Amino acid sequence: MNCSFNFIFYTLITVASIDFQILSVNIRNIKNDIKDVNKMRTEMKEFIKIHNELFIIRNKLEEILSFPFLCTFISDSLNACFTAFYATISIGSTDMIEEAFFSFSSFLLVFSQCLFGQMLKDASESVADAIYECGWEDINDIQIRKAFISIIQRSQKSECLTVMKFGEVTLKQFSTASDE
Repeated sequence: MNCSFNFIFYTLITVASIDFQILSVNIRNIKNDIKDVNKMRTEMKEFIKIHNELFIIRNKLEEILSFPFLCTFISDSLNACFTAFYATISIGSTDMIEEAFFSFSSFLLVFSQCLFGQMLKDASESVADAIYECGWEDINDIQIRKAFISIIQRSQKSECLTVMKFGEVTLKQFSTASDE
């Protein structure tokens, strides 16, 4: 069960991250079309539509997978802690090695969850970066500028995974928890 959940979860996060990256590449390349205002307007409408859809997809992923993700995150974290503790009190070297390996593999599962959360966050932040780099401020058309501003406002808050909307699951939180 856990393996199939992780596979589906990581696949969906990867697809959403790739879509954010594709959108950011398309936005970066819009500066080539600055002279054709009509084409740029239609592209901007499409960018806004795609950006909104990506936020909806991320929210649906959060709704559907939030509780199973919480359970998996907690069980993997507790497995890592308890087996590490058991490894320290084990008498035989074979038991100690087995428990240390199992603890490391549980720790690796938590790391992979945080890694994919970071991947989604970085991909969503790349949209705002792409807008800053595309030279939108040089465009004279007010509708296009408003469209860029709306995407910038929406991109200010990066999308990331949360555990039941309790806290972000990113590499920053992983390293913070690992240090303590």
